[in-house]
Amino acid sequence: MSKHILCGIALALLLLSGCASNPDVQLVELSKNTVVYDEIVRINNCGGKGDSEQTKSRDFATTVEFGAGVSAGYQSIVQGSLSAKYSEYRNTSVSQRLVAPPGTNMEFVLRWSDDVRAGNVQVNGKSGTYEVRIPVSVEQVSGRDLGCPVGAQMPPATQSAITLPSSPTSSIASAAPFREHRPTPIVGTGVLAQGTYSDGMAPFSEKDIAGHLNIQRIRLEENPDGCGIAFLSADKIWFGSSVKTTLTINGVSVGTINGPTGRHGYIFNVPINVGDKICVTYFEPSGFHIIFGPDLYYHYDSYCYRGNC
Repeated sequence: MSKHILCGIALALLLLSGCASNPDVQLVELSKNTVVYDEIVRINNCGGKGDSEQTKSRDFATTVEFGAGVSAGYQSIVQGSLSAKYSEYRNTSVSQRLVAPPGTNMEFVLRWSDDVRAGNVQVNGKSGTYEVRIPVSVEQVSGRDLGCPVGAQMPPATQSAITLPSSPTSSIASAAPFREHRPTPIVGTGVLAQGTYSDGMAPFSEKDIAGHLNIQRIRLEENPDGCGIAFLSADKIWFGSSVKTTLTINGVSVGTINGPTGRHGYIFNVPINVGDKICVTYFEPSGFHIIFGPDLYYHYDSYCYRGNC
């Protein structure tokens, strides 16, 4: 392979002005603030034989945003420069261990504190903004037992199961679907290219799922600008829209759905981290929904059973 071809490949991959030159990155910090916010964590251990534990963590994180038409390659270049600029904080992490005793349905409130740095960035003539979040502390503000349904036999939330419960009053942890999921046809691009769907007929009523609310919703009702900040981490989302819609995470487009999904919507493999800014770029007054969290399948797989389809 010739030297000219190699230079061309490097140019395309790194978006540099020459194959031997380094990108010119300029970072100007404009503000430094301490941000305090609360997170609600629920651990259902109604049928557990021992303690059920979770550890919630926050790590050093960076976000970079450019205007439309700027490739994701710039994001990687700038994030590398941010890691170098704030290298003393790069490995910063804080965590809180939570324990739900057997026979409890615990709700905890955690209070997080972050050091947030924000500024402007220029790389090879392209301008944007950046944000750096450095976790400072976490404390458990409160913890209470929400109570378990009478006669319910629920395994700990950390246990996974794939079989359908024998009756609407029994519950199974939702790490796996309650109904058979089938792959969709190709319905979009990127992470929204292909998902899965079920018939939505898991026999859970609204009362049954009331104890399984460990999810986050980003919808038109709560997020009229189409954006929300994740307070849960997840590897899947339940996505629905009435029109062609693009999904962005931290300002970067990750996929586009090419048309209406129907009211039920689809499940897509989309990694979400706490603190991510999740947005849809276009939607109709009929709205959209992005739902994720440990109890996702309780809601998705019983959606049609509860008369929503």
